[in-house]
Amino acid sequence: MSYSKKGIEPVIGIMLLIIIGLALSATIFIFIRNYNLNLQAGFSGQAGCRDYTFSVGDVCYNNVTVNSVNGITLQFNVINYSPSVNLTGFKISVYYSGSIKNAEFDYPIPATKTGRVTSSFITGTSTISRISVFPKIETGNTNVTCGDVEDDVAGSEIKPC
Repeated sequence: MSYSKKGIEPVIGIMLLIIIGLALSATIFIFIRNYNLNLQAGFSGQAGCRDYTFSVGDVCYNNVTVNSVNGITLQFNVINYSPSVNLTGFKISVYYSGSIKNAEFDYPIPATKTGRVTSSFITGTSTISRISVFPKIETGNTNVTCGDVEDDVAGSEIKPC
């Protein structure tokens, strides 16, 4: 019986190539997915926002005129449910008559506390259809607006103060 030194069988060789290809593809897929998730968190500053919760209630508005410009200020209660994250302020999007107005302002609320917040002046709003409130939180030495953590309030729930 003579043995030839040809190497492995062609079927086994093809199976090994397929297995190596699948393993390499899975490794690249996982690397790219994790890289994209980390990249998104890094660019948007959302890493500290993932486990953050808060709620907004008892929303009302005041009609205000500043330097002959009509607008509103909003007042609302905020509950900070986080045991370790301090709120530093808010970004508000006010939706009305097919338009959106945004306002950002500072208003600190410590972890696990409640506060009554008055927004900065928002110009030119009429009938409000809804508002979205986005918290700003402390993450290390910086303040981050949590764009993926929001509380919406319907216009029907917003009354004059």
